[in-house]
Amino acid sequence: MDFLGFLLNHSMKDIALHFLYLILLPLLKVLFEELRLDQKCKKKLARTTIKNYKSTSEAVVNIVAH
Repeated sequence: MDFLGFLLNHSMKDIALHFLYLILLPLLKVLFEELRLDQKCKKKLARTTIKNYKSTSEAVVNIVAH
């Protein structure tokens, strides 16, 4: 991989991560602060390894949905 390809690859990863945070933080706010779904499901939910947020993984969303 040449240097330009290397830069492009890392730039895309940074953009994807930034985009993920733009979506993730409002989703966390709606699910867990406004709707308080974590308190309604009576189960301890998984947390993320980065910043210890409550997880929005598919498994956690399925638990909260039921």
